[in-house]
Amino acid sequence: MSLILATDTNPGAATWTQASSLGVPVASGRTAASSAGPGSPIVINSAAVTASNVILFTIESSTNVAAGCIIARSAGVSFTLEPTTGFTGFINWMILA
Repeated sequence: MSLILATDTNPGAATWTQASSLGVPVASGRTAASSAGPGSPIVINSAAVTASNVILFTIESSTNVAAGCIIARSAGVSFTLEPTTGFTGFINWMILA
């Protein structure tokens, strides 16, 4: 498997290159977000979400190092992330089919 996340000359932008059996990108985005941490989920809306596709994301925080996990998905509507710590920044995400 080979998955590369590379930033370009704009430090706030990210591009994804995918070269594996995970699938091909069908949707992606960069969503401004902030969270108080556990119990303060973030919903990302995308009609490309299915019950079983791969969703990749990074949390780009201006305040601290943040991590999280996908806690829910609604096919054709959205997926929900829950950060492990509070943060202010962006969610960079990609959905593969």
